[in-house]
Amino acid sequence: MQWWHEARFGMFIHWGLYSVLGRHEWVMENEGIPVADYEQLAKRFQPKPNAARAWPSLPNKPVRNIWC
Repeated sequence: MQWWHEARFGMFIHWGLYSVLGRHEWVMENEGIPVADYEQLAKRFQPKPNAARAWPSLPNKPVRNIWC
């Protein structure tokens, strides 16, 4: 982990129910969405099988900055 921090490159992808809303992972907390309403997002969350395998190839730049 120390090497990773010192190397200063990488890609961190957040992905979950909040992606249905097109917002960040703290959307439920920050916008005060009730648990019952947030749970309903699971019905609309339909990720493609193995979609995450393609993500590392998305950035075309030789140096990938850490975006959080």
